[in-house]
Amino acid sequence: AANSIWGKSLREYFCVDISADMNDLAAVLLRDGKQDGRPCMKGVFFRQFLPVSPMNKFDVIISSYSLMDLPSVQERINTLRTLWIKTEHFLVVIENGTNEGYKTVLEARDLILHGENYLKTNRRIRKLDAEQDEDELNKESEQYSSNVDMKREFDKAVSMSMKMNDNWPVGHVYSPCSHDLPCPRLNDGTDTPCNYLQEYHPLKLSQMPKQVQKENFSYVVLRKGQRSKGCNEWPRLIRPVLVKSKHIHCHMCCHDGRIHHTVLTASKHGKDLYYCARYSKWGDQLPLSILAETMNKSTQENDSTQHKQCTEPTTEEDW
Repeated sequence: AANSIWGKSLREYFCVDISADMNDLAAVLLRDGKQDGRPCMKGVFFRQFLPVSPMNKFDVIISSYSLMDLPSVQERINTLRTLWIKTEHFLVVIENGTNEGYKTVLEARDLILHGENYLKTNRRIRKLDAEQDEDELNKESEQYSSNVDMKREFDKAVSMSMKMNDNWPVGHVYSPCSHDLPCPRLNDGTDTPCNYLQEYHPLKLSQMPKQVQKENFSYVVLRKGQRSKGCNEWPRLIRPVLVKSKHIHCHMCCHDGRIHHTVLTASKHGKDLYYCARYSKWGDQLPLSILAETMNKSTQENDSTQHKQCTEPTTEEDW
């Protein structure tokens, strides 16, 4: 995938897998399945371990379906610390789209943004929360809902404090989030992960006909350096657009760190905005700055009328 986009500018692909057999298999696949074949691309190297020297850095580092294989939280933290130190520009973390995969990606996001102390503090808080009985959790949920802004400011202050204590290299979320605030999926009451859908053609390893398959995945792209003002503030669709008669429902994660449900119509919001959203797919960003400005007003106006008539889908088939 990287070769198809940046092939002319890439000098080296440094592939790491602790399994020597998997490295050998990957090398054979790049030679069209022939032991003595010619590789289909140059500059590909396979190793079992990362370079020891901190001077070896890479423009893009990808950890794909790997962190969940590690035996402990501390092992994941150590691995992520090493990867972040070796990252020159972008670190990409991809896991399966289950709740476990999503939480692993979230763990990586919190570690890079806020440091190890913040991550461990959050884990202790979540462990204590899990040990509380249901009544106490419900009370806390109601209290949290009424003090969302206060908690966000507290998290931000704690984050800055932890960064200073850890002396951690600064970074920000490049994708899918348009913010560095806590993931709103954690407290939206649905217990669903932040994930996306990808269709793919599996390898034809038998006489079975090829069929397009689907995979849910969770991911985060982290970039070194401070977030620049106005960078990547477009909202992202976190579910497929639900098309109804003359109006559409959009559920988006926005740069204010909240999930917004808005109902768009051509008459109220204009044909350009309406058709742009109508033909967008799950995971797309809507490249319209006015959407973030009109979102709250649109949601308030339509929730009292149309939302009562339209039940929100609860399964993937409904979507």
